[in-house]
Amino acid sequence: MRAQTLLARFFYTLHFQFWRGRVVLRAMTSLTFFHDFLSQPARAVGLLLGAAKIEHVKHPLKVTEGEHKKDEEYGNVCPTREVPAICDGDFCLFESSSILKYLVRKYNLPEHWYPSDVQRQAKIDEYLGWHDKLKELEGVQKRSKDMLENYFLKDKKFIGGDEICIADLQAICEFTQFWMMHIDHCEGYPRIAQWIKDVQAAIGQEIFDEVHVAVYSMRDQNMFGTK
Repeated sequence: MRAQTLLARFFYTLHFQFWRGRVVLRAMTSLTFFHDFLSQPARAVGLLLGAAKIEHVKHPLKVTEGEHKKDEEYGNVCPTREVPAICDGDFCLFESSSILKYLVRKYNLPEHWYPSDVQRQAKIDEYLGWHDKLKELEGVQKRSKDMLENYFLKDKKFIGGDEICIADLQAICEFTQFWMMHIDHCEGYPRIAQWIKDVQAAIGQEIFDEVHVAVYSMRDQNMFGTK
């Protein structure tokens, strides 16, 4: 276990704080993670927090009930009122790619997550920049799969090389979003099919499943009537 995690646990102090009219316990020295795991970007951040064993306080917001839009205090945390967001003491940050990079640097995570080497880092940023431009349209879905299969992965195990990186987290959460609708995007894409298994193994199945509970629930309840 990393020294930062041990120190965080040693100084882990709780205090009372008011949030949405109720008293909650919050860690004074801990990260607070605002999320709804029906959101792909929120799941990406949740996967890194879990895989890296970063101490944090979970603060779920039900997007389907508009909690992220209605709460006045959350507007001070995230001006766009979207999820995810984090607060690290008085420092707040939104946008999942920015959060992922911040966590890697703040907690001195292993190099493979977001390398300091300028060229390796640039290739991860290349994917993240392209990823942010994607639109959830059928034609774009095929183009994005072609790009992932034949360019970003090609002959590599992960997007960043031999080990998992933050780009893999962003990418896989786009694929798992369609699991809610019983859609399998791996047919005809053997490299992607293997990559999904590799990502799950690298993160750990227990952590992966914990972050995807809401996705599995929507799928099992057939909420979209696509089964």
